[in-house]
Amino acid sequence: MRNLIILGNGFDLAHGLQTKYSDFRDYIWNNNREFYEQLIKYIFEDDLWNGFENALGSFDDGEIKEMSEAAYLNYDDNYYNYDRAISDELEFSTKISEYLLEWVKSIDIKTKPAVSRKIINNDNIFINFNYTDTLEKVYDIVNNNILYIHGRALSNERLIIGHHNVFAYAGKQPLLLTYQEMDEWIEYQMNMSWEESEKENQIGRYFVDTYKDTDQIIARNKGFLIR
Repeated sequence: MRNLIILGNGFDLAHGLQTKYSDFRDYIWNNNREFYEQLIKYIFEDDLWNGFENALGSFDDGEIKEMSEAAYLNYDDNYYNYDRAISDELEFSTKISEYLLEWVKSIDIKTKPAVSRKIINNDNIFINFNYTDTLEKVYDIVNNNILYIHGRALSNERLIIGHHNVFAYAGKQPLLLTYQEMDEWIEYQMNMSWEESEKENQIGRYFVDTYKDTDQIIARNKGFLIR
């Protein structure tokens, strides 16, 4: 009977690979300073590099709303102000997977096995949460025995990364409100101006772009999981 082995970043770190979020930080700092500055402009820097994916789902949108107010004062075309200013500012969210791919492909995987081949061998199958192909290059595991559940960098797949703040993603009402607070929230939504609504829509698109849909990932990979 085959065993199912599940691997995360600790596996790569045990092999001495530079795969921490702090390593990603250093890579984009050295290779794309503009992208780095956009990331930390709206996401608290310490949170970002301690828990990158969670931080994507909890950024403070107050500053970007203030920026949009400045756009309103500086342009005559209101549609551009609210539809373009915020979307342009948050465009970095669509580039995260691209720069993540570049970084992972730059990681040197020339290393020796750190786990016994009695465990890591082709008699078993693997769910790999890493983007690297350490299993294939270091342990000669055949590709068909590995599910790269978030994508495999060296096959140039779009890598999956993101938050799981489902309430931000779905635009649902806040949780744990009192009845009075809920009434106030509903009233605010009903009386929201076009400009305010447009701001919320653009920020909502950011949360969609940076969302990791785990249900969809599981459904897509059921074939591997039930074989």
